[in-house]
Amino acid sequence: MELLKHYYNNLPCHYSGNNPSTARWYKLFKTNNNTWVKEIRINDPNFDGYDIDTLKKFIEKFNFIAKPISLEYDSDTKIFKYELRDYSDTKPVINLPYFEQITVFKNIIQMIQNCMTYSQQLGYTKIFCHSDLSLHNILLENDEIIFIDLDSFEWMSPNSFRKFFTKTILEFWNSLQHGDWESGYEFLRTKRKPIHRNSRKKKLHHIFE
Repeated sequence: MELLKHYYNNLPCHYSGNNPSTARWYKLFKTNNNTWVKEIRINDPNFDGYDIDTLKKFIEKFNFIAKPISLEYDSDTKIFKYELRDYSDTKPVINLPYFEQITVFKNIIQMIQNCMTYSQQLGYTKIFCHSDLSLHNILLENDEIIFIDLDSFEWMSPNSFRKFFTKTILEFWNSLQHGDWESGYEFLRTKRKPIHRNSRKKKLHHIFE
């Protein structure tokens, strides 16, 4: 295997409420079989660990989650490792024209809701969901949405999920403001009324109260 990237951060899990700082080492490899292996090592003895069993249930349940070739977590060494096929031939959502991004955005909202509903069906009061749905972690393959970065799936309390959902909505909204308007929809540019950033955030926050 060829080591492509090796980096470190000292950030908490996005919403799960683990320790304020959780040290992680990340390694990204490319194999001789043209697949990708990501390895995450946790340097925090108090880290609750990744819920691989629930992640596997979600992978089996939903087609929008990338299907790993292998997936494993060692609770003693706190190493989480998984292998994915090469997705370099897919289309990143961030490169799509504006109106295609809107369609993807609508579908992603439904997928987040599906994660919430399935968590409840499994009998949990918390919600298991991908916590880093940036446009770089969402791909399109044959017009089907795929979530990558499997180590970003985690449990969230209802309050944390609400914060995550609102933040995700706002980030997508801001990303859409910079979409490609050069696909036959130039007339919309002149008809759009400017919205002050603070008022936009306040309106969206009100919607998801």
